[in-house]
Amino acid sequence: GGGGGGGGQGSGVHAPGERERESAAVSSSFLHPRSRSPFHPNSPLILQLVHLDDPAAVEYGEFLHNGKAKMTSFDAIRAEIEAETMKYLKAKGKAVSPDPIQLTVYSPNVPNLTLVDMPGLTKIPIDGQPKSIVQELEDMARTYVKGDNAIILAVTPANADLATSDALHLAREVDPSGDRTIGVLTKLDIMDPGTNARDVLNGSAVRLKHGWIGIVNRGQADIVAGMAMDKARAKELA
Repeated sequence: GGGGGGGGQGSGVHAPGERERESAAVSSSFLHPRSRSPFHPNSPLILQLVHLDDPAAVEYGEFLHNGKAKMTSFDAIRAEIEAETMKYLKAKGKAVSPDPIQLTVYSPNVPNLTLVDMPGLTKIPIDGQPKSIVQELEDMARTYVKGDNAIILAVTPANADLATSDALHLAREVDPSGDRTIGVLTKLDIMDPGTNARDVLNGSAVRLKHGWIGIVNRGQADIVAGMAMDKARAKELA
């Protein structure tokens, strides 16, 4: 995905899999990081983080589509994201919505930053999905990442071949100089026994101007168990 932040805010572009990290950015698991069903519709999510100077201020979110009603329950925010995406599916009969969901989160625990999370790219349609979904997802992502003010987080799982990474391929297409691209390596905890990601993280496997960052998100069991983001972060750093 792609994004531009106004008012001096930074902008970020997320490739597939980063909704978990956006949740971590506000220490609340309010973004559904993994769909319950392969047919769960997806849409771009524009997340604007606004820092509040009062350290005692209550965190809250506002959606553009519902009149910016103040929501202090992040469970309710997550449910609203799912409901809004499902609404498009029912209205249009499609698995992917090009219309972004726009959410602003106000908190003393976040920096001023705008993030955009895109639906995951795919090479093969899942049964029941139209063949056009492969190109639709790629075209949608391209419209966000091609902007010169977008920082691309090219997210790739550590247990996959980097040579076939859709995120890296798209990033190199729109940012051949690599000035706007940062590599993000996920799923470090489920690599094959006896292997490691050292060559990737030190840049000897695939060199990126701004390097690679390795992360470990919560597993599905952790998500179902409701593991808090602070505990997930501590587990990641252990």
